[in-house]
Amino acid sequence: MKLPFRGATLVVSVAAIACSSNNQNDAASGGTSGGGTGATAGSGNAGGTGGAGAAPSFGAATCMGILECIVACPDGDQTCLDNCLAAGSPDAQNKLVSLANCVAAQNCADVECMGQNCTTELADCIDVTAQGGGQQNPGGSVPPGSVPAELVGQWVSVGSTEWLSYTFGADGSASYSRYKESTIGTCTITADSDWPTGSATVNGDTLTVSLAAGATNVAYAPISCGSAYTNPAQPKLISFKWELDTTANPPWLLLTETPCNSGTDYCSVSLHKQ
Repeated sequence: MKLPFRGATLVVSVAAIACSSNNQNDAASGGTSGGGTGATAGSGNAGGTGGAGAAPSFGAATCMGILECIVACPDGDQTCLDNCLAAGSPDAQNKLVSLANCVAAQNCADVECMGQNCTTELADCIDVTAQGGGQQNPGGSVPPGSVPAELVGQWVSVGSTEWLSYTFGADGSASYSRYKESTIGTCTITADSDWPTGSATVNGDTLTVSLAAGATNVAYAPISCGSAYTNPAQPKLISFKWELDTTANPPWLLLTETPCNSGTDYCSVSLHKQ
């Protein structure tokens, strides 16, 4: 999906605010911008030489993933910008355009202005309550669960600014947590989602996780960037194909969502046992 020209232009204007803030930070600290070192892991940008960017980590298709990717693009690299936008799902692109429209309407020139005057649009972009795979769990019911002994325990996938965790109990209980930290200009935004109540069932190579409603806590640093808030996290129903490697130390678990809904989030994730 290609964004309309006006939408694409507005999105780049949002990224320009963040890039400007980053450059100011670099100048103040005596550092250099864009040379020698690569962009964030998974972005595909080689510092100083440029290149076609892709969104980082396992939130690749998300609104914040697009923005982080755009911010990492070298100045004037239109191919990188196009690739960042193309990596986002239609929903993520629409959320980013909504944020850009607000920025334009508020005549924002810095990230703090975005946080103070486009709170709803920014929250929609960074909030992970609608992410993390799966579908809404109708009614939020959590049926009894049952998992094999080798799945019991906590399984985690950890990145430099993002992690997720599944915990499976011997009684078939399950919980899911996800954390995301984003730095845009001078502002650091954290979104911490937790679904503490759930169950898991295994049928052959299929693992089904049912999660009751949880909550997402969003915080900004410094506080001038925005006000912290808590949103409800909708109940989830997620179906995976699972593969377990018990010969590794620690053991590894590969989860591949079915169907593979890459338009909204990751499809596969490798987790190691804690």
